[in-house]
Amino acid sequence: MKQRENEMNIHEELQRDLEQLRTENARKEAILQDYLRNLTDIKSALDEAAIVAMTDLSGRITYANDKFCEISKYPREELIGKNHRIINSGYHPKSFFKDMWQTILEGRVWRGEIRNRAKNGSFYWVYTTIVPFLNDHGKPYQFVSIRFDITDKIVAEEKLREAFKKALADRIIQSMPIGLFVLDQDMHVRSVNYEGSKILHVATERLLHQSLDRFAAKLYGEILRRMSNWDQKSTIQFEFEQALDHRIYTVRMTRPQLFDEMDGSYLITMEDITERKEAEETINFMAYHDELTGLANRRALMEQIQKQTSDTQNHQFAVILLDLDRFKTINDSLGHGVGDNILQQTAERMKAGVPADSMIARMGGDEFVVLLSQMGQKEEVCKIADRLIEVLEEPFFVEGATFHLSASMGISFYPRDGQDGETLIKHADIAMYRVKDREEKSYRFYTTSRNEVYEQLILENELREAIEQDQFSLYYQPQVDTSTGKVAGFEALIRWIHPTRGIVPPLDFIPLAEETGLIVPIGEMVIEKACKQLALVQARGYQPLPVAVNLSIRQFRQANLVQHIAEVIKKTGIDAKLLELEITESLTRDVDHTLKVMKELQQLGVHMSMDDFGTGYSSLSLINQLPISKLKIDQSFIRSMVEERSYQTIVSTIIVMAKHLNMRTVAEGVETQEQLRLLMEYDCDLIQGYLCSKPVPAKEALCFWEENESLL
Repeated sequence: MKQRENEMNIHEELQRDLEQLRTENARKEAILQDYLRNLTDIKSALDEAAIVAMTDLSGRITYANDKFCEISKYPREELIGKNHRIINSGYHPKSFFKDMWQTILEGRVWRGEIRNRAKNGSFYWVYTTIVPFLNDHGKPYQFVSIRFDITDKIVAEEKLREAFKKALADRIIQSMPIGLFVLDQDMHVRSVNYEGSKILHVATERLLHQSLDRFAAKLYGEILRRMSNWDQKSTIQFEFEQALDHRIYTVRMTRPQLFDEMDGSYLITMEDITERKEAEETINFMAYHDELTGLANRRALMEQIQKQTSDTQNHQFAVILLDLDRFKTINDSLGHGVGDNILQQTAERMKAGVPADSMIARMGGDEFVVLLSQMGQKEEVCKIADRLIEVLEEPFFVEGATFHLSASMGISFYPRDGQDGETLIKHADIAMYRVKDREEKSYRFYTTSRNEVYEQLILENELREAIEQDQFSLYYQPQVDTSTGKVAGFEALIRWIHPTRGIVPPLDFIPLAEETGLIVPIGEMVIEKACKQLALVQARGYQPLPVAVNLSIRQFRQANLVQHIAEVIKKTGIDAKLLELEITESLTRDVDHTLKVMKELQQLGVHMSMDDFGTGYSSLSLINQLPISKLKIDQSFIRSMVEERSYQTIVSTIIVMAKHLNMRTVAEGVETQEQLRLLMEYDCDLIQGYLCSKPVPAKEALCFWEENESLL
């Protein structure tokens, strides 16, 4: 009985539990149905409002709602199974999608704006949220993309930005520090900013619709010329100068760039770089010039020497190192103010004493260097060294006081004495101190070895013997009248006939004679021989022609010069007017002495000419005062005038000037028919050079007197 009662209780409990289970399942089923209805409603609402797509791990589309098909213009069957790249517009960089995939593969939600491309090629913008669905292990197995069309918003924003940018651009363009010009195909100004009108110094309203050639003709021409030559890849810039308001303005203009393909307009930019250029020039000047004297500094000198030694033509040139004697004493005792003034005067005098194409540099203190480009002949260098001695021996006047200085110089040659600037200057310095050691006030050439020094000493001794033994002969080079082609005179040139060496070239012994002072007795000997041979020609009844003889600076300084020449003329009995003495421009520095001596020579009846004219520093007013009958145009001008037009101008100017001063002109070193043609065109009176004849011995020169035929 009891047992049955227990079984009944258990059965009732089971019935209650089962009822509760049924009730709970019914509740859960109702909740699930509500959830599914909600999901369906949400999906329907989402499909109605948003663009929805589902994508697998490889990016293939597994679901696309109607809005996706509508906005992409693709039917659903063309989307399902395709990669999302089907709507890629190419607008975003690869890094954009790389970051997106990295985010969602890590199980995180990604949000952003994307521009896609529809099937018909149109573009649309969507705001996108990508939600990764995760498996039990927390790994994504698919992605749901929810997108909203924001195309109208983006377009509106873009238009707003463009409008803002245009307004801002106008403000920026007007405030830009460079000139901006928009030109039509005829180069008329369509628009210009404030800086552009400022650069041209023309009001904006005057520039509009006008051609640039009205305001900047040179600029206009450059634009047209360069537009025809520039290609699309070129980025050429150029500078031009234009005189405005009595000032030179420098403007840089970029090449014209196509501004509007529809109307073919061009944009050019201009920039006023006047102040920048002036600043750059000032900085460059300071970097390469000595502050006190304005001469080149050591840096500029070294760069110029490097440039010349790198020249493939390998021209020979000379370096003169000059040091002022006793300058340190003056500087230390009277102060740097006086010393600086003397250095400034020295710089100015040196400029007047060297050829125009030379470089003068101050190395520091009272040390200067002269670089004589393309000058490798000792005779030419000696002339310049003599000029420098002359200009520096004149008294210096500072603060009411008078100072007398002299200079010591050392000379080296490239490439013989060195292959670089440091070596050439060092060797010139060695040569200069040899001058100081011998207490000379002159110059010396660098000698590379003791043997060479010994050779120079031997040559000096032999030169002294040559004077004693009369080993010298005169050669004569004719001067030809360009109007008749006949010989009109001769220049007497010395030749040393050595008993064992044979003929010693003048360049080998004249510089040595200048250094040692032996040039004085040699010069006297030349005058005597020339006059004797001229007397013999007269005695034989030939037509008398003038003979020119060079006077060295040292010879001209001799107190007995006029007396000696007078005695020679009297002794030989020649007509004094047939003797012509050639002097160089360096003598004109000592005006009083030069005028005195030349007037005394003029009284003897002797004619005088200026040799190497144009390479020195004589003033035109002084030349007009000197009793000179001829100007001899230096051969350096004649040699260069065919290739360089500037030298033609120099030569023709000298000839015109000489005619106005009632002087005749002689062109030296004439070697070609083209040189002769130009000289005859310029109405040069006489020519001298290998085109007519090289220097010949006296016996051969007699043939010119005898034949009296045209040499042209």
